[in-house]
Amino acid sequence: MKKIFSTKPLSLDYLIDEYGILFETSSYPGGEATIAEIIKKKICRYTDADFSEDVNGNLVVRINPSRPASIVLEAHIDRVAAGICNISNDGRLFIHSIGRLELNRYYGNLIYIINKNGEKIPAIVGGNTKLPGISSSNESVWLDAGNRQTNVDIGHIAQFLNRPKVLGSLLAASGLDNLAGVICLIETAKMSDSFDTGLILWFSSKEEIGAITLPELDLCKESIFVSVDTCFSSECNDIPASFIGRQSVGSGPIVLFDPNCNRELNDKIIQLASDYNICIQKYQNIVPGYGLTVTNSALAKLNAKRSCLLLPIRYMHSPFEVCSIEDIDKLIRLLSIFVNEN
Repeated sequence: MKKIFSTKPLSLDYLIDEYGILFETSSYPGGEATIAEIIKKKICRYTDADFSEDVNGNLVVRINPSRPASIVLEAHIDRVAAGICNISNDGRLFIHSIGRLELNRYYGNLIYIINKNGEKIPAIVGGNTKLPGISSSNESVWLDAGNRQTNVDIGHIAQFLNRPKVLGSLLAASGLDNLAGVICLIETAKMSDSFDTGLILWFSSKEEIGAITLPELDLCKESIFVSVDTCFSSECNDIPASFIGRQSVGSGPIVLFDPNCNRELNDKIIQLASDYNICIQKYQNIVPGYGLTVTNSALAKLNAKRSCLLLPIRYMHSPFEVCSIEDIDKLIRLLSIFVNEN
């Protein structure tokens, strides 16, 4: 073991103060530019870094750019959203989902429409449901922004943009998928003065619609790729635990086992966690949609060993997702140790 990282544990107050702006900033598939700028400013405050972006919305950050880098840490920066596709005469805004956002589950919740000027316009998720024996209409959903808005148009985006709240020892916010992963990468970058090598952070785009494209990474040989994302906590999942196992909030980050993940690399990560007394969980991927980045065909060109680390969250893609600050803390520590041990 090269170095022992004894970083001060994150506090909920620090996380909200430092990263609250991320949760209140719109970032949807194909519209990641604003949040990418915030990420760049935060990283520049703490470490030497080079930045590059491409036309697909990928942001690549080279930490300690004068040193060779063989490790890529990835987290997607887009979030599920809704796009306005029709506006009725009475001002109701009909939408389609961009990613897996099931708004018909969230009637009465506040959502924000982001127009072409970047303004956030509040609206309420509305709709009508089929009433047994009374209505024969199909379920429908719309956004209610009051009377017809002149500054809202077809093609504008709507998202939940709720500032984080503290629930005891847990964090509740919209967009933890995958802002929790983004936070882990930024916090790892802050420790780069302790790293013996360079490091590449890839903040990817369009993950929520399965349209990830591989940016120019300029890697060394024998490269390693680790994706950081979130997954459903089995506490709030209708799939039997006997089928998917137990992935609970507060029990540590998860190592994903998948045909696209390198078992030798997974074993190394698990051993490091054991050496440093970091509690982790394991998950064998059998549910379609988990680990979309690490399983994406674009990465076949990467020629690198791949692994995926997940943070369990409750209420995925809802107005308020819930995770454990301790899980985030453990994953940041594990990533920092892993980078320095390689």
